[in-house]
Amino acid sequence: MRSVDRGLPPLKQVATPSLARLREMGSATIAPADLDSLGAPNVEAPDVEEYLRKYGAPPGPEREWWLEAHCGLEFLLCLDLYDGSVRVIAEESAEFEHALAHLPFAVEAPFRMVPSAEERQRRAGHGGWVVCRVDTHGSTFEVESFSRERSARCFANLLEARGHKQGYFVEPRGVAPPLPSGAPGPYPWVLLRQDENGVRYEIERARRPERLEWLAEQYNKEPRHKQHWFVERLPPVTPAETSADR
Repeated sequence: MRSVDRGLPPLKQVATPSLARLREMGSATIAPADLDSLGAPNVEAPDVEEYLRKYGAPPGPEREWWLEAHCGLEFLLCLDLYDGSVRVIAEESAEFEHALAHLPFAVEAPFRMVPSAEERQRRAGHGGWVVCRVDTHGSTFEVESFSRERSARCFANLLEARGHKQGYFVEPRGVAPPLPSGAPGPYPWVLLRQDENGVRYEIERARRPERLEWLAEQYNKEPRHKQHWFVERLPPVTPAETSADR
């Protein structure tokens, strides 16, 4: 895979992103050197060999980059240390191609997931901000539909900048759908310890429950502890939204 200089505005790596509405949207293959060019990972789990030695290889070792594009799009790239795939975490399924278009290097084997039931229900019966392509014969084709106008216009500009003999424009269709609902961020699962008095203590959060469940099982095997370890999913949150946020 060869790196490509697309002349794009640089991505900003953020330490405390507003990730309340992000979900897994798809995956791709990205060269390790290209991922390293984004900076040090925001999250770097122990490598596979350490997991094998220390934990017996519970699921979960990965590296994560938390990124923000100049248009305001926030997304995560999560490198799975087992199979080398890179999961793309974004706000809705349309943002998958939008996020990839912001990357300053080439990707291979992009795979977009089917929109979630929540997304399909939220958008059912609504329109959106539609990106359209006009080919050299004047024919118009619908490329993608977004909930946010800013994403649609940015994606159209990114496609236009690629220099193909085609034009792109954005038009509203019908009533704009509600913005994505809140979720507990990129780490919705929490490992809790409850003492003999019923007091709970948060130990660790994770994006997926498997490793936390494995840890809880190991801790609960220790009969000397008069405590109980368990995993819960954090409840949804509803962030304040304004029309300007679109």
